[in-house]
Amino acid sequence: MAAFDAGEGGTGLSKHIRALGISETYDLAGFGEAQTKDLVRDAFTQPIQATEPLRFTFLIGGGKTQNRQKYDSDLGRYLSAALREIGFREDRAATALMECQGSYKSQHDTHKGIRTVQVFPKIDLVEEKGENGAGQGRSLITNPSSPEYMAAVCTFDTFQEMVQEKVCSWNQKRRLLRHLGSFVARYKEAEQKLMKMEGLSDEEQEIYDSIDPDGVEEKTVWLTSLVKAMVENGQLTAAEREQVLSQIQTKLENCSVEQEAATLKENEVKLARIHKQAEQLMKRRSMVNGHAPVSHKVKHQDELRGITAKLIKIEKLENTRGRLLTIDEVKQVGLKEELLERATVLENDSRGWFEEDEELEARLAEVRKQGQRMAAKKAAGGGKGGKSGGGASAGRGRGGGGMAMDSDGWNKVKR
Repeated sequence: MAAFDAGEGGTGLSKHIRALGISETYDLAGFGEAQTKDLVRDAFTQPIQATEPLRFTFLIGGGKTQNRQKYDSDLGRYLSAALREIGFREDRAATALMECQGSYKSQHDTHKGIRTVQVFPKIDLVEEKGENGAGQGRSLITNPSSPEYMAAVCTFDTFQEMVQEKVCSWNQKRRLLRHLGSFVARYKEAEQKLMKMEGLSDEEQEIYDSIDPDGVEEKTVWLTSLVKAMVENGQLTAAEREQVLSQIQTKLENCSVEQEAATLKENEVKLARIHKQAEQLMKRRSMVNGHAPVSHKVKHQDELRGITAKLIKIEKLENTRGRLLTIDEVKQVGLKEELLERATVLENDSRGWFEEDEELEARLAEVRKQGQRMAAKKAAGGGKGGKSGGGASAGRGRGGGGMAMDSDGWNKVKR
């Protein structure tokens, strides 16, 4: 993570961002409104030359009390306003894709207490230079085992299995839709060049040879219907529900502005259309408000709950005063690092495809709370109730399985 002296304003950082041309994380401690506005204007008004879509992450709030004091409490608002001023839009499902250029999103890691804003700038694609300085075609498919590539080229039946297993949430599905759209757009660009008898770059040839646009379209139609149904059936997480309601509110505000303009011009046809649109939006808002938020199961939640309970017990043993620990208690304390390492492995393996850190952390936080309740229940019962089945040793043989590749290129995690 890069940090710059706020006393230099945004100029030094903006020059660094544009010159570097790669995704990076920056700490905005000490930045005020004027510096933030200068940074955004100088760094992102014009497209950045890059070999691939970019993601810049700006740290705008720290976890510990002493760190929080380094940041202006309104820094997120300053940054968002400056981005909107140059035409950027907020998109909570944005990721590093060509289709997401000119967007941004705010994130809050509740576990670490860290607040960030991710910016996806407009870019001018350039060829990557080889060792001899010659241009090399930028490869969109850098990893044939990547989730987005496997989803694009597999059969429809396998695609449905993938989505059910690895793409659970509304936002994950929306991100996958964008990846699919990106592949189809690149395919059509290559097809147009061939129709004009123009040669293809290595990347374009790779796309043209591997992508079936009709097959991707079938997947897109099916996945789009799932995304719509998740809203209608109340299958949104708390953050997604808030996101949808915010989008509806923005559209209602736009309707109000358009209604005032149409009223002044006495445009009855447009007024009727706006009124109908506003009614539909209010019905949609009522529908979303009528459903409670959902949470998606964490893959290794049983073992993670057990580990959390054990770590709480270990912490109490470490803080024991007035007596020596028994041999068994000393052994339990000695397992702490092993348990922490195991928890990290399980948490990473529980991440779904296209799932952001903030989203995974929200799911893990609920599992930790369940582990805390488990520990409290055992403590209230005097430690009785049998051995926990979620320990580090018991779980070592699970969740560490390798990856099996079937004929469709679908990596299935062994369970």
